[in-house]
Amino acid sequence: MWGFSRESLSVAGVFHPDYTSRATTVFPAALSENTPFVYAPESLPEILKTPAVFKAEQGWSPQRAEYLGRLKAALDEDVVPPEGSLILLDRYPLEDLAKGRGQYAGLGQAEITEQLAVLKRVLCAAEAPVTVVTEFRKVGMSSGFATANGPLFHYCFGGYIELRGHEVVEHFHSRAQAAAAAGIPLADWFG
Repeated sequence: MWGFSRESLSVAGVFHPDYTSRATTVFPAALSENTPFVYAPESLPEILKTPAVFKAEQGWSPQRAEYLGRLKAALDEDVVPPEGSLILLDRYPLEDLAKGRGQYAGLGQAEITEQLAVLKRVLCAAEAPVTVVTEFRKVGMSSGFATANGPLFHYCFGGYIELRGHEVVEHFHSRAQAAAAAGIPLADWFG
């Protein structure tokens, strides 16, 4: 009557309550496989956030400062993502940042400009990953990270849910392809 599907997918999962410790192991482990990945962050890629943006989004604490330091150290390793990798950026947080509204309302123009410059320098110049700006809601996309074989990591409740199951990973990748097809390259968004 309501049009809900009765179909469901079987998955196995683990919850990692402290994203600051788990997140810095997820990406290196996936990159060590040297297989393409799809990364759809809630806002911006964690590793590319400036301290000002990180603070605007998540507040500040000694643990978060340490986490940001680990992210910056990982960025300095200059790891090359595998060809065929995809980063999807949701248009709305990106526009909020550019216009200094929402959670970014407290940022100064110099801080906004710095963050946008980092995104442009790192993501627009690289051949991999391809970075696309899209509207997550229009195509049923959610944030997450997965290689072709999984697992799928989804940020929630201040941590990460790690989902295993071929069908759910495949579903994430198909949503990502739909989101990419409906979007525009980040370089075009910058115009």
